[in-house]
This record gives sequence, structure tokens and C-alpha cells, in this order.
Amino acid sequence: MDRRFELKPATRGPEGATWEVAEVFVDGNNLVDLLRELERPLAEAEGGSVEAGRYDGLPASLAFFPSRYYLGEPPKYSVAPGYPLGKIPVLGCNCGEVDCNPFLARISVTEKTVVWSEFENFWRGPHSRTGKSIWTYERLGDLTFNRSQYEAALGSYRPPLPAESSFWKRVRRHR
Repeated sequence: MDRRFELKPATRGPEGATWEVAEVFVDGNNLVDLLRELERPLAEAEGGSVEAGRYDGLPASLAFFPSRYYLGEPPKYSVAPGYPLGKIPVLGCNCGEVDCNPFLARISVTEKTVVWSEFENFWRGPHSRTGKSIWTYERLGDLTFNRSQYEAALGSYRPPLPAESSFWKRVRRHR
């Protein structure tokens, strides 16, 4: 069954130093919230829940068209060495640095579908060398999206015009 994929732009950072991220929604649910619920028992088994769901969307410039990142074609500079072969971050860390605590997936594209599968937290996955417990995501299952609807979501972003940026809003306030 195809799931509904959405990307929603959101602003992060302090006033005057903001950036846009793309929040990922699956069937109307924020993927970060879904992962927090899945990871909470895993984190609690390690003695705390602080690590659960510590993700955020990727930079809007990487997520939305014309970038082909979410079609499994990341620019060479955007994927850190050491990621398991064929996997890329679909979410980054909530600190704003994608590679700090990435949530990885394999993205497979066919003529009619886009499938996200083989999920792992980079620091808690089977390829991790941290010695921490391995977190698994079988309960999440593969996420299969209709390619037409998926690509429409990738093309839905319109970056703010420079006059709408927080910098120009501050300039106008101080006139």
C-alpha cells in the first residue's frame, strides 16, 4: 500500500541566523515524532530517553527540487564517508548538523514507486563501532510512496524572497 509523502518547510535557528529545513511527513504524521515513539523504549533500555527521536529535517535546498537527493541521488559532497553502502541520511540531527546524528535509509526508485527501507540510526546501527546497543526499525517497515505524489511533494517548495527573510524584516523594523 502506498503511503502519503509530504515535505513541509520550517524555519530553524535564532532570529537573524535562520535556515530552512524540510520536515518529513508520512500519512500526515511527522517522521521525527514517529521515530521518537519507536526509539523511546530502546533508549529507556539504555537508561534514558534523551536520545530518542533526536532528528530534524534536512536543509530545504537539499530536500526539495531541483535537488534529486530524495530520489536517492545525493551530491557527492553531501554524503559523509563511512555510511553503509547505498544508504543516505533522510533526517539529520536536531542540532542542525546533518551528519551529527543521521537517520539513514536506502531509497529505491522505480517507474511508479519510491521506497525507503533498511532504516538505521548511524550511531546505533549494525555498522556502528560505538559499542552501543543496536536499534532496529522493523516496526516502521518499508515506506512505499507513489512516485508521482512523491515528486509533487519534492517540487512544492518556494523559497522565501530576500525581502521576506528575517534580515530584511529587521531592517524594515529599524527604519
